Amino acid sequence: MSQAVSPSGELSLLGIGSETAFGSAASPTVWLICDQASFTPTNELLDRDGARGRIGRTQAVAGMFTGKGSLNAEADPDSIEALLAFAFGLDANADVAGFGVAGQPNFQSPITNPANNGAVTTTTTSATSAGNAIVPVAAMTGITVGSLLTIGAGMLAETVQVMGVNVPGLTFACQLRRNHASGVAVVSSTVVPAHLRALQLLSPRPSFTAQHYVVTDLMQYVGCKVSSIGFSASEKSILAAKIALEYQAENSLGGFVPGGSYPSAPSATLSTLQPFTFQNSGNFGFVDGAAADATVMSWDITMDTGLTTDYPDFGNGRLRAVYPEGQTKVSGSMTLGFETETMQRKFWGNTLASTPQAVLIPLVFIYNFAQPWKINASYVYQLQFVLGACKLSALTRAVNAKDYVKQEYKFEAYETANGAQDDCLAFLTNTNGNSSNLGGF
Repeated sequence: MSQAVSPSGELSLLGIGSETAFGSAASPTVWLICDQASFTPTNELLDRDGARGRIGRTQAVAGMFTGKGSLNAEADPDSIEALLAFAFGLDANADVAGFGVAGQPNFQSPITNPANNGAVTTTTTSATSAGNAIVPVAAMTGITVGSLLTIGAGMLAETVQVMGVNVPGLTFACQLRRNHASGVAVVSSTVVPAHLRALQLLSPRPSFTAQHYVVTDLMQYVGCKVSSIGFSASEKSILAAKIALEYQAENSLGGFVPGGSYPSAPSATLSTLQPFTFQNSGNFGFVDGAAADATVMSWDITMDTGLTTDYPDFGNGRLRAVYPEGQTKVSGSMTLGFETETMQRKFWGNTLASTPQAVLIPLVFIYNFAQPWKINASYVYQLQFVLGACKLSALTRAVNAKDYVKQEYKFEAYETANGAQDDCLAFLTNTNGNSSNLGGF
């Protein structure tokens, strides 16, 4: 007798797509790379506790159906934009005008794209050995150190990073891993425009549909909304988004039936870009417009979107009809070395304080991730969080005889001005040139 196969998490796929209306199923347009994803449906059971002259329980009747989910997704420059848009509410293109007011923490300079003609394709002049330079037949403009080139085709294809430009446009030093024959294709897909995405708080936030393939079944979760999103950066880690969500309903799109077959895996296009990491020389942590004068060892931020998840709707059956959005709350923590006591003084109220003050001056925190991979000659993939008005709520002076001395802070973030809705801003530099992605994924 054939035995059913226990599915492997490694073989799962998770895609999301923006809904045109809440609860209206949408096909996936973005596929996430997750190391954890779970969906938890709940049937509310309404007990019938009336006395019936016996001690056995009368069967309960069905109440509300609710669904919750959680996932950890790699933060790469392609797919992270969708999660940020669903969490913040507004994802706009800020190329031409930039964003914010010059001199203020929310300011981002506009993107000025270098001239480009899309991908450049040519072939090699001769056989190329592993570790040698790529020599194309025709000049390839716009290739710089850090650009990505694909050489070869099919099973022999590989994507390599340009380590050096020996002769501009003609020879490129790369760390090839394979031997390639003469005349194979060389393609540059990095000569493309860079775009600045500005993500802001806006209500109501868009809803989305999640599709989850786990080998033995293919599930669809509709009416999804982000209830919280969090990021943390620490040594030896990649950046990942930790998402909690609510969903309205779930549907099976196919499952294994004994004696039958497994559902087909969906056609998924996953990002080929690397996620942002803690260890990159382009990263920085700023406090009040300048690099922190104590070592930034780790930080995290969490945004709670304030969803009301128990909104009653007489006549809507067992499904929740809407999730009203309350006040957004942004909080976080940061661990610093104790090279200076500047931050400790700011915790007390200001940089001159030596004891707690009557007024706590708000602080500006900026956390920036950059990648070594270039979009084009002028811009790299980049993700930046700006918190323009933070107040420190707690301090722990961590002293351990077998460790270095650390100062650990907790903080809350607020609007820079009433109605600004800029408790947290995110800026992403990638290749998405759409005018707005609100509902456009």
